[in-house]
Amino acid sequence: VALLGQPAAERGRQLFEKHTFREAIPVLKSVDEDDASYASAQYYLGRIAFEQKEYDDAAEYFEEATEAKNGQVADYFNWLGNTYGTIAQEANVIRQGMLAPKMKSAWEKAIALDARNIGARQSLISFYTQAPALMGGSMDKAKEMARQIGAIDPVQGHRSMGNLLTKEKNLPAA
Repeated sequence: VALLGQPAAERGRQLFEKHTFREAIPVLKSVDEDDASYASAQYYLGRIAFEQKEYDDAAEYFEEATEAKNGQVADYFNWLGNTYGTIAQEANVIRQGMLAPKMKSAWEKAIALDARNIGARQSLISFYTQAPALMGGSMDKAKEMARQIGAIDPVQGHRSMGNLLTKEKNLPAA
């Protein structure tokens, strides 16, 4: 009953957090494109689609959230990049090549919006270590990102750098 007096996007968020997705979806879909909370509603629809392993739908919702009037939120871009990455894991090489610049761009935008966004930085480390050099992969870039994480959170930075050094089989340095 308490939810009924709140704006639809807020009700939808609360229903999402309670994992009552079936009830959250129509509430979130009722938010009009002109509504100030439209980006938020699209974001939570994306989160629901992601939870339900409907990754292409999730990507569409996250794209809509990032393009909306109030869509300049780091988490929206971080989830968009993560969704592209999840899709790429199961995609053929051609589709992976099309998704790679999109995911990298989404994580870079998340960092531009929130310089302390460790999740997007860790995703970029994974990207840099997995992508071929032609697509922007680079162990040097990954290590630089680990150093940047270390400036924000020394423990996370050391862990990230240790993982990279282990990947290079430099166990004494790790």
